[in-house]
Amino acid sequence: MLCEETRQSLSLYVDDCVSLPGRVAIDEHLDRCPVCRSETAELRSLRRRLSLLPSPVPPEGLAGTIS
Repeated sequence: MLCEETRQSLSLYVDDCVSLPGRVAIDEHLDRCPVCRSETAELRSLRRRLSLLPSPVPPEGLAGTIS
């Protein structure tokens, strides 16, 4: 798998939404490519930080304004 192909799938990979054959191919690429490995680490870090944010609370009465 090439870097371009890997980068296109990294977000799905980090979110565990890649098929098993795709995961194996990405894992093999990441074993060889420090650039893509670093990008994967950054995506995982971003995902962790985003998960720590509080869930937004919709304003009171919002449902009544949606038709």
